[in-house]
Amino acid sequence: MKIAFCGCSWVSSVNRSHRDYDRMWQNIVAKKLKATAMIYGKPGSTNTKIYTQVEQGLRDRCDTFLVFLTSPYRFNVAWKGKKWTIKNNFQDGMCEVVNRGSKSDYWDYIGKYYCEDMEVLNGHIITEAIYHKLSMSEKKFLIFRNAFKEHVLKDSKVFKQDKIVRWGPYQLYSKKTPQYKSEEMVNHLSLEGNLVASNKLIGYINDNL
Repeated sequence: MKIAFCGCSWVSSVNRSHRDYDRMWQNIVAKKLKATAMIYGKPGSTNTKIYTQVEQGLRDRCDTFLVFLTSPYRFNVAWKGKKWTIKNNFQDGMCEVVNRGSKSDYWDYIGKYYCEDMEVLNGHIITEAIYHKLSMSEKKFLIFRNAFKEHVLKDSKVFKQDKIVRWGPYQLYSKKTPQYKSEEMVNHLSLEGNLVASNKLIGYINDNL
């Protein structure tokens, strides 16, 4: 069995050669379920990029999908670097987070074209697309809100579905639980945090899949 893990940096993992590879929460979960972890999550991914990860997982014939949404306040970079193209299944396109550290040309784009409310709406549309795509595929799946927190529109029905979980490893990154945080790990979690995340996810999987 192959499990697809889709998301942003919270779902990314160290390389297989890294000493802590087997202690990343995705690999702990896969091992407990006697499955192969197919980790598609990449740092900085937008929800659009996460949608393309789901598509890649379907092409790779994954059996189960665990999808972790990100903040809608990100955007896809289409004017530089590797492009968003049909030819490469939109796998190589760049993404950027809206913050003070963004480069000057990003701020030029943000000032001219970026709209927070539109990005929230796009996040809902993408979530619905992921939900219906996986529903039609008849694969087992759960979608975790993760970093898509306070942005849910009042009339949204997709976020009320049983397959949408109001949790994600993002919730472990808190001032109340500093022992779960790590600035050194690609998924922002300490080894203890990774273990807690894996146990939490196993519980959701056992209860809902």
